Amino acid sequence: MKKSSRQTPPPIQKQLKDQSYGRESNESDDILKKYEKSRGVPVGAILLVFAAVIVLVPFLLYLSATDTEIRESRARLEALQEEQIRMELENERLQRYLDDDEAFEEYLERQARDVMGYANPGERIYNIWQ
Repeated sequence: MKKSSRQTPPPIQKQLKDQSYGRESNESDDILKKYEKSRGVPVGAILLVFAAVIVLVPFLLYLSATDTEIRESRARLEALQEEQIRMELENERLQRYLDDDEAFEEYLERQARDVMGYANPGERIYNIWQ
């Protein structure tokens, strides 16, 4: 007997050949299913994950930048509120001077001496530099 020079087809090719002639068997269906499962991760799933990463990364960066801006705005708000409290206290102090004529005169004289460098007639001003 002569050996055939043709090689035996692998089971998947045999299965496809059987289906092309109209022969179907449960064994061949199982082989195809196993082959389809063994191909690895479907390309669609990889593309879906890639698209999700492309969309999520910029979104997360935007959220972190927004969070930083919110923190900075809150810090500015607190600083402005503290300044508002200081200004209100200063306004109350100045209002007391305006309400009392004698205290107002003293305030004006102190401002003239300290801030503007004025002196009463006959007084001498000495500047001492440190």
